[in-house]
Amino acid sequence: ADGKKYALTGTQGIEADSLFWMPDSGEASFLLSFEPLPHGTRSFDFIESDCDDCFKLYGIDLTGKKTFDCPADIPANVIQASETVPDAVPDPLFKMGETVIHVHFSGYRKELAQEALFSIYTLMNGRQSYTVDIHPETGMAELKFWQYGPALAFVGTFRDGGQVWLAPGEEVDVYVDMRQSGWMLMNRRADKKHYSVEGKFTPCYSTGTYAGLLAPSLQTDKYYGMNLDSGRFADYRMTAAEYTQHVIDRYLALSDSIAQSALPPVGKELEMINLKQDAVLAIAHGDRYREHNFRFVNSRWDYREPLDVKIEPLTAKNRAELCKLFTIADPKLLMGRHLTDYVSALTNPGIEWPKEAGLEGSFIADLKSALPLVEKASEGTLTEADLKALDSIKNPFYREALCRRKGCHRTDTRRTCGQTIQRHRYALQG
Repeated sequence: ADGKKYALTGTQGIEADSLFWMPDSGEASFLLSFEPLPHGTRSFDFIESDCDDCFKLYGIDLTGKKTFDCPADIPANVIQASETVPDAVPDPLFKMGETVIHVHFSGYRKELAQEALFSIYTLMNGRQSYTVDIHPETGMAELKFWQYGPALAFVGTFRDGGQVWLAPGEEVDVYVDMRQSGWMLMNRRADKKHYSVEGKFTPCYSTGTYAGLLAPSLQTDKYYGMNLDSGRFADYRMTAAEYTQHVIDRYLALSDSIAQSALPPVGKELEMINLKQDAVLAIAHGDRYREHNFRFVNSRWDYREPLDVKIEPLTAKNRAELCKLFTIADPKLLMGRHLTDYVSALTNPGIEWPKEAGLEGSFIADLKSALPLVEKASEGTLTEADLKALDSIKNPFYREALCRRKGCHRTDTRRTCGQTIQRHRYALQG
C-alpha cells in the first residue's frame, strides 16, 4: 500500500508455506493476519508473491465505494460514444476495408498481462485469433486486418476484456477496464446478498459506428438464450416433432421474457436477435444437441464409441415449422453474438434452406454460393469458372470480396505474435 510492503504475521486454519488440500465438502475458510495498514489508506494490493504465476489482486478499495465508477484515463468522447444508445440496432455493413483497432488497457500493469488477445468473429472467415504484444510503457496494443462484412470481436487479455462490433475499414479506439482482472467486480455484481454496489460495470468502451451497442443500459444480468451447449437443452428421447415443438415453445417463452424485461427498445431488439440466432442453431443442429444430451446424461464422451440409441433425424418439414415464427434470412440477425455459428447453420451443406423455406434470392442463397469459395480465394486458387458461378449472386459485395482475396492471400497485422487463423468449415460436425 502506497509503495510499502506489509508482511504476513500469522495464520489460523492453514499452515503458511505448505500445500493445502481442500476437504471433501469443497469448502474451507482460514484467517491470514498482516502488519497493520496506516489509518487513511485508500487501497492496497494483495499478492501471493512476486512470481509471474502467483495470484495478484491490485487496487482493493477501502473507501466504501457504492457505485461502479469510470476510469479517469478514458477520454470523454469515448465514454459518450459508448453510452449513446442508438434508436435501433444498426444494420450490418456489406463492405470491406482495412480495420484498425487501438486497444488501451486502463489501469495497466505489466504484472497483469503482456499480451493482448483478439478473437474476431467474421462473416466470411469464421473466427480469427490474434495475439499482440502490449507496449509495457503505454499499456497499448494495435491490430490491423482486412475485414469483409460485419464482425464481432473479443478484445482483452486472458483475464479480462469485452466484445465490440466492428464496421469494415474503420479505425477505432477500445478501452478495456483492467479492474476485471481479479474478478472482484464480477463477484460484486453477481453476489447481491453481500454487496450493495449500485450501477453496472462496463468492461470496455469504444468508438466507431457500433459503439452505442456497449451502452450500460443495454447490459443485462439475465440470460435470455437457450443454453444449447449445456447438455440439458433437450431430451435425447424426443422425437423430431417433439423436439421441434420444444424449440418453438422455448423461443416463445423467452421472447415473452424479453418483451416483459426492463431493457430499452434497442436492448430488447438486440436480445431478440441473439434469441433468433439460438433458435436457428437449435433447429439446424437438433440431432447433435439431442446426442449431446445423451452423452451428458450417460457420461459417454468417447465419440469413437457408437451410440446405442437411435435419434430421429429432423427433416425439412420440422425446419419449416421454425421458419413460420420469424424470417431466418433477416440480415439484421448477423448483428447477434453468435455470428459465425449462425452463418455456419445457414450454409450447412446438408440443409437446403432457400428451397425449404422459400428463401430463394435472399442473402442466405448468396452465402451458400460464396462461402465455399473463401478458402480457394485465400489460397489464390480461385478460377474464372468459380467466378462465373457467382453470377447468380444478388449482392455484389461477395464477388468483390472474393476477387480481392484472390490477390491478397493473408491478413496483415502489426506487432503480431503467435498468430493463428481458425477457418470455419460451415458444416455440421459431430
